[in-house]
Amino acid sequence: MMHHSISRAFNRAANTYDQYAILQHTVGKKLISLLPSNRHFQHTIDLGCGTGITTEQLILHHSQEQMHAIDIAPEFLAIAKKRLAAYPIHLHLENFDIKSWPKDSFDLIFSNMALQWSCHLENMLLAHLSYLKNNGYMAFSLPLNGTFDELHHAFSILTLPDNQQLLDFFNRIDCELVLAQQETHIQTFTNTLEALRSIRLVGATHTSEKRLAPTLAKSLVRAHHITQLTYIIGYYILRKR
Repeated sequence: MMHHSISRAFNRAANTYDQYAILQHTVGKKLISLLPSNRHFQHTIDLGCGTGITTEQLILHHSQEQMHAIDIAPEFLAIAKKRLAAYPIHLHLENFDIKSWPKDSFDLIFSNMALQWSCHLENMLLAHLSYLKNNGYMAFSLPLNGTFDELHHAFSILTLPDNQQLLDFFNRIDCELVLAQQETHIQTFTNTLEALRSIRLVGATHTSEKRLAPTLAKSLVRAHHITQLTYIIGYYILRKR
């Protein structure tokens, strides 16, 4: 049920996502720049490709012989299909939590600002590491615990991954942690409604308990004065031994 709610939230934001997801696009470009420049990735998958903007950048910076992209929202994939029509890519309407692939399928598993929606992140990462070839890379970015701290006192917010817990997890599994970085972005707004609208327009309104959108009652919005949103972004690159 949770994945259906997530899909609906992103479908509603399909027509506004590209215009308002400036942070997501910026983070995606940086994640691509952190990949090893001397490595040719022949077989790649993009988990949570959205409308395909970052997917296209990945193709242009790291030429692919075979590429797959997966997303849970059909309206996003419809846009991605048009954007990526000129490229040799296979698009899949799937849930990356449950979608499986043959072992040793990919040289690169890539994901930008999507894996926080996993129902069980550690299990999902372990499964996808098995789909990597030896010496293959997994590179992903995602918002970390501390993101949207301004909202926690008033709204139900998705529980986000903790950086130290991720580092401890990487230390327990058979892979090399090539890179782990954090950075903070602060977006400013004139009022609470504008801040909440910025979340809704990119589809990130689902929480572990309920969507944020129904809480936008005028009385609740007026009761709080939120003029900024903090994003704590983590970048991680793993190499399979």
